[in-house]
Amino acid sequence: MAITMFMSIAVSGCDLVLEERNEQFDSRNEITESGYFEKGWIPRWLPDSATNIREKHEVDTIATVLVFEYSSGDEPPFGNECVATDSERVSAPRLTAHWWPAVAQLKAMPLLYRCPDDNSGFLAASADGKTAYFWRTP
Repeated sequence: MAITMFMSIAVSGCDLVLEERNEQFDSRNEITESGYFEKGWIPRWLPDSATNIREKHEVDTIATVLVFEYSSGDEPPFGNECVATDSERVSAPRLTAHWWPAVAQLKAMPLLYRCPDDNSGFLAASADGKTAYFWRTP
């Protein structure tokens, strides 16, 4: 069951209001039904085994943070065009959420990737080999 939360934020010093959405999905199939792949907020390379998926994005941009669990049969970078990188080349995400790790934690993860074909996103996988984090900032 997908859970949706909306939040609008006003950017200090301007009239720009950015609407943010938080989503939670049990499986990849729920995302397919929601249309989020087509809207571009969640990358299509998300593995079939993805579960416990949490996502936050800005409605009018491609800014996204995404965390999910995956089975050991799927391995990062999950067949997409991401390439291994080091922590010095990793950019901080623009969005944050209470479930999102600190930048230092992301940079300390053993598997770090830059995803040039996905609007310059980044992918990190935890040492337990079960949790992955994806983010992009326009």
